[in-house]
Amino acid sequence: MAKKYSDGLKKIEFLELPKEESYAKNFFWMYAPRVKRKSKITRDEFGNRLKIMGVDSRTYFTPLHKQTVLNKFNYKNEDYPISSDLSERGFYLPSGLAITEQQINKVISAVKTIAKNI
Repeated sequence: MAKKYSDGLKKIEFLELPKEESYAKNFFWMYAPRVKRKSKITRDEFGNRLKIMGVDSRTYFTPLHKQTVLNKFNYKNEDYPISSDLSERGFYLPSGLAITEQQINKVISAVKTIAKNI
């Protein structure tokens, strides 16, 4: 699944694709790209356009310092720029053991269509 997505999306200029390093193996339980900083499209706008095209996506997790349930730890005056940045730009494409090649191709096609129109 990840190889198919990476191969199909590698020329999409506004995306940062997940990658593996020689020292770290990714098991891709979800396929998680990010919209590049200073892109012509935001992550949320991109997700809305995908949804209109019949493709659902999910945003990255909310960083711990921004989760209401953890307010008791008083993160209010602290800044965590890396987790905030990843949370604002990251999203998950449809993934999982049951996803078919046809479904992956539909997602790739939708992303390419959006890329042509921004």
